[in-house]
Amino acid sequence: MPTFTRLPVEVLNQIIGELCPYCRHDPFEIDISDVLALASASRFFHEIATPHLYHRTSLKQWWLLARTLIVRPDLARQVRHLVLADTENDLIPHFDPDPPGLFPLEVEEYCEEQFARWRTSMTGYLHRYPNNRLWYLDLEDGGYDSPFCDNNPFNIVISLCPDLRKLDVMLRCRNPFTLSLPNSLPRLKEVTLNSIDGDLDNEPLLFQAILRLFQVAPNLERFICDTVAPTEFREAENDLTGIGPLDRLRFVEIGRSYMSIWDFDRLLRLCPNLEQLHYENGTASANGGPLMLPREIQNSLQNLAPSSLRIFTLNQEPEESDGYAWGGATWDWHDDDLDSLQAALNGRGIVFKSNLIQEESGKEL
Repeated sequence: MPTFTRLPVEVLNQIIGELCPYCRHDPFEIDISDVLALASASRFFHEIATPHLYHRTSLKQWWLLARTLIVRPDLARQVRHLVLADTENDLIPHFDPDPPGLFPLEVEEYCEEQFARWRTSMTGYLHRYPNNRLWYLDLEDGGYDSPFCDNNPFNIVISLCPDLRKLDVMLRCRNPFTLSLPNSLPRLKEVTLNSIDGDLDNEPLLFQAILRLFQVAPNLERFICDTVAPTEFREAENDLTGIGPLDRLRFVEIGRSYMSIWDFDRLLRLCPNLEQLHYENGTASANGGPLMLPREIQNSLQNLAPSSLRIFTLNQEPEESDGYAWGGATWDWHDDDLDSLQAALNGRGIVFKSNLIQEESGKEL
């Protein structure tokens, strides 16, 4: 008599895929209890269903996931969507190897090896592109006591996922991807970087961290982040060495930020096929960051915007932003400047949207 287990493995994978939130393209569902139950039914189903358990991974105890991915590289290759620190109380913890034994031995050894591998690789990279050394001054001290140590868990986990396609991250740190090697995530397509609302200790994401991401994942197609601060080193503002054009990047959304016009220019130069660019200005008065003025944005878009750009959104963060640490500033813009920007973009066939411009009916554009 034919049995379920006699079906071809390909057919069984398709059936199990209907239980897997990632395989059925459900972006919000993380419940894998059905797949877990099937994997626990028998040794036969365990082998077939277990890879589906790692397609979309949300972790609280990152060191346990890291140990599994180190011991089982076949499962590491199954990770497609990584969700890190998806609530305020689920932040990526600090990594400190002292005292020994705090984390699994496999994880501690891998961390040491990864750090040594990173230093060896970056020595050659910085020899080719010495100007980019400014981005890595936070690593000069070496060891786990240097300022980048809070990023170690994040870098360790993503370094174990060579087939990663989507990344959703909530971080306090301003320099993620510090230990990530250039071109190490070639299949990564979508990235969302969020900050913690209302966290007075939270620091903004530096724009040079975004450039590091562009080095790590050169085939990005969609990028969303918030709370971006200007490049920390003025000497590096016009330096794009070692960063190739992101030919596949079509959608960029940057919220509640205070980027400099120099970083805005670099973003446009790096995205030759960009179709949608959405930017929301946050406060800069409390943090000393420069604001981009409409005339500067207009000049940048006229000179550097790709012909593929169809939509540009320019919003101002509301003055009352539910206690958000960077909220509360007012952008001192004149209507004539916004009208000129809108006319210039419309002349190029670019749809301009802004919460600072009102239609006669009172609705926002």
